[in-house]
Amino acid sequence: MVLIESNFDAPTYRAFYRYDAFFKSSKALVLAIGEILLAALLIYCITAGYSQLVLVAVIFIVALPVVYVVQVESTMRKYIALAKLKTDPIPVRFEISDKKIITLNKRTAQHKTYKWSEIAAVRETGKFLFLYVNKTQAVVLNKEHVKEGKLEDLQRWSKTLVQKHSGKKPR
Repeated sequence: MVLIESNFDAPTYRAFYRYDAFFKSSKALVLAIGEILLAALLIYCITAGYSQLVLVAVIFIVALPVVYVVQVESTMRKYIALAKLKTDPIPVRFEISDKKIITLNKRTAQHKTYKWSEIAAVRETGKFLFLYVNKTQAVVLNKEHVKEGKLEDLQRWSKTLVQKHSGKKPR
């Protein structure tokens, strides 16, 4: 068993929200494709001598990602403020075995149990492990807060058990 005790706070929420918005979002993919098309248009305009269109294409190439990032950051700050995560982080406990994941909100005493077969996807960053229970919700585990057990066991279970139940190769 692996035991993790940490606080669901603003930095943890930011990590999840940014990862979700920039790496899992279809909006980010559409934005990336749009940027490629605009870059192609820019190259065409330069080679064809359409100087007015060059300026328009450059403005869009710069503006679109900036608008997207500002929108993501603004929404994230709103949710952090609503949940009061800056001033009142939520203490959480995770008990993880090769059979299930138990989450406990220590403030409300609410708990939830997930079987590994319920985990739809797993993503890992340097500091966090995200166990997605659906497309928009994840159990967010701070790898630095392991109190008992081995992080390597958790990483192995997250790769092999999710792959076994989903039939997909781990990422």
